[in-house]
Amino acid sequence: MPIIEVQLFDGQAAKGSFGAGRNFFETQREGGFFSKRASPSEIHHFFFDVLNLDDATLKEYTK
Repeated sequence: MPIIEVQLFDGQAAKGSFGAGRNFFETQREGGFFSKRASPSEIHHFFFDVLNLDDATLKEYTK
């Protein structure tokens, strides 16, 4: 199960999701589910650079 998941929409239409866990990324789109292992630096980049989360917010999600 991902720690954080981002839901993607085009207006009101759901297009899929993208999430990250402690050592993986996952996505669901067009009826398919895909996942892959991710390094700590890739996870860090997703949380802090892509989603712009700060340490305090991330700690709230990962309690």
